[in-house]
Amino acid sequence: MKHIGTLLILSVLSNSLHAQDLKTIKLKQQHAAYSPRNYYITSVKDDRADTGNIGRVHIGLANREVYVNLKNGAASALDEYIQHNVTQDKKAVPVNIHISKLNVGEKIGFTREQAELELELSYYKGDSQLVAYTGSGYIQHGIDVTGYVEQMIRQNIDHSLEEFDKWLDENGQSPTNAPEVVAEVIVQQGAAGDTDLVNYDRNRPLQREDFSGEPDDLSLGAAATYSNIAMKYSAQRIGNIVNLKVTISASFDKTRSWWRSKNNLPGMMIHEQHHFDITGIKACELANSVKSTRFSTSNYQQELEDLHKKIIKEMQQMQGSYDKETQHGRIKTEQERWNKFIKEQADAMSCY
Repeated sequence: MKHIGTLLILSVLSNSLHAQDLKTIKLKQQHAAYSPRNYYITSVKDDRADTGNIGRVHIGLANREVYVNLKNGAASALDEYIQHNVTQDKKAVPVNIHISKLNVGEKIGFTREQAELELELSYYKGDSQLVAYTGSGYIQHGIDVTGYVEQMIRQNIDHSLEEFDKWLDENGQSPTNAPEVVAEVIVQQGAAGDTDLVNYDRNRPLQREDFSGEPDDLSLGAAATYSNIAMKYSAQRIGNIVNLKVTISASFDKTRSWWRSKNNLPGMMIHEQHHFDITGIKACELANSVKSTRFSTSNYQQELEDLHKKIIKEMQQMQGSYDKETQHGRIKTEQERWNKFIKEQADAMSCY
């Protein structure tokens, strides 16, 4: 049966938002979780080209899209939070913070929306940059995500304060190592956090009851498998080292995959399982590519996205060839040839 792979992308709306479509977020004034030991913050500066907002989200029962910004602007909001809530020793080394990136966005997942935050804070002594910290976070949400955005911003600030103290302990104020990205790759398998998904696991083959979606009335097929390769990543920059954590998962979507109860053709489950096997094989290839790639410290985000898109394209092409050559499992000799090929590929995987 035909396999349908999904690639999650962030859609850009063509309609413009008006000035009144702005929601203001006020950072909660509560004591910060960390107090610096080696330094204190004198001021916060916003280096972003557009300081008028920090992104766009959907709110309310009508799911209306609005710009969001911090009260009095990002620099003022962060400075107020730090000066009022962070215990600081004014006898320590004076430094200032520059906001290099601060962006809130949304993407559509399998069944729900997800808001994401990217925040990069650079620490300066005078006009000299010492270190940059990049943090991120995401939350799956319903009506209004702005409260979670406020929380994620404060958590990222607190964490960066602690990481900068560690950097000062290790490096003082003169980093000596060459810039480098160190990537840690995690491939998820087994139980998924979302009960509608099944992460690929060679010890957990698909079951008939996993196909819980409604059959497509326009399709003459007996079954359909929906699977996807997802990638998430976060980064922390300490000195000249960017510690990159990448999580990859090959998942089967129960709610979109379907099986006509009257159709139980011989070999039908094997054919559908191999669609999922192909997704797992390509996910492992993505993990190996990330591990072997020498990323640049200035463009690793785009380089990661390019690797992801390349693998998604290759997976879709392989799924199409599989269905075309086997005629959706109807040509026995071709199906047997693919059975052997997929088993060889799966046995060679290092991820599962």
